[in-house]
Amino acid sequence: TAQYGTGIVKIAYVDQDGNKIDDKYKIAGQDYPSEKSGGLGKFVTENDFAEKGPDFKGYVYSGRDSIKGSYQDPDNPNVDTFKYYYYKRVTTKDPNNDNVYFKVIFDANSGKFGTDTQKTLWVYMNTGENPVTFEEARAEIESQYGLPTKDKAEFKEWQDKAADGSKVADDYVVKFPGWDWEAHPDNGYVPEVFYAHYGQASAKIAYLDLNGKPIADDFKIDGVEYPTEKEGKLDEAIASDVYTADTAPKLIGYKFNRIEI
Repeated sequence: TAQYGTGIVKIAYVDQDGNKIDDKYKIAGQDYPSEKSGGLGKFVTENDFAEKGPDFKGYVYSGRDSIKGSYQDPDNPNVDTFKYYYYKRVTTKDPNNDNVYFKVIFDANSGKFGTDTQKTLWVYMNTGENPVTFEEARAEIESQYGLPTKDKAEFKEWQDKAADGSKVADDYVVKFPGWDWEAHPDNGYVPEVFYAHYGQASAKIAYLDLNGKPIADDFKIDGVEYPTEKEGKLDEAIASDVYTADTAPKLIGYKFNRIEI
């Protein structure tokens, strides 16, 4: 039976798990057609669809569907869908594909990501001339889990060692270390680890006269300590009685008046 009119084939852009790629990863100025029109009932052909799908931020193009299906009535709930496939460059969800993804570890280093001490990131191996940088890897971890926390400390930076390390530069390239099953028979390689480092959470202390000017050291009493900062818990409010007339350090010729926070 001859069919006349216009039919469609839907177009989808999916990740390594078969899920539709979120619109937030689209690049301004690029076209992302969601369907293709053709003669109703006509079979699709090789030339009906672009050989390569459009680019997405944070994704690497993988391939497209084999040519199949036909142009169908738009009201048909079972309209054929032609898919373009992509791999996410970095993901916190285990892709269960060790052939194309490798792990890197973000270690809270005596702190915590919620209840966890470490978080794993999977990095796509085949990024060509546009390798994954630490900035991209870090941003994915922090967007999913936030920064690690540590009691009475404030997150400072990520370093390459648990102690006495160096800050990891944003442009540092995150590379697959290569397979070595003889040295590492369980996994074939040792994942690279990035370690959280912290600074002590504290508040500065100043000793001022009633005009708001610093009191000279000449008025300090030998043997009395005059701390310049007080440690505390990150984001915890400073108590209004952190110092009182009895606990504040004494100064020659001065009487305690108040504290200001």
